[in-house]
Amino acid sequence: MYAQVREINAFCTDEHAMLNVRFDVSPILQRFQQSLEKRLRKSGTSILWQPVGDRCQLVIWFLLIDQGNQFLRWLVPFCSPARIRIEGAFSADGSPAQRFVHERRADFGLAGGAAPYMLGVCADRLAKDVAKDILREWG
Repeated sequence: MYAQVREINAFCTDEHAMLNVRFDVSPILQRFQQSLEKRLRKSGTSILWQPVGDRCQLVIWFLLIDQGNQFLRWLVPFCSPARIRIEGAFSADGSPAQRFVHERRADFGLAGGAAPYMLGVCADRLAKDVAKDILREWG
């Protein structure tokens, strides 16, 4: 007997995000998407990323990507964390969309933690939060 595979049409963008970074953030978005796919794959769910948000069941907007200050994190841990805030909506099987807002911080790392690494940690944590929201909605 085969398990049911669910597919989600999804859209993710940082188009209107407030950015405080000195590098291209597309690897951070890709890491978020890959981490979310990995977490949902365990429950038999696959994500089809779409280039536009029309008719998508899952829509995610990155609102804030802030690398913080590595020197301050090294000097005083928890002082200047890397942060990512997202907002989104998920609609399961034609039901009304459930909105969510999540923010994750990475407060310390080796020698203060390099910004790409710290934001990658935030992206992984956010993917876990969103996966929980989706699985909770589907029951």
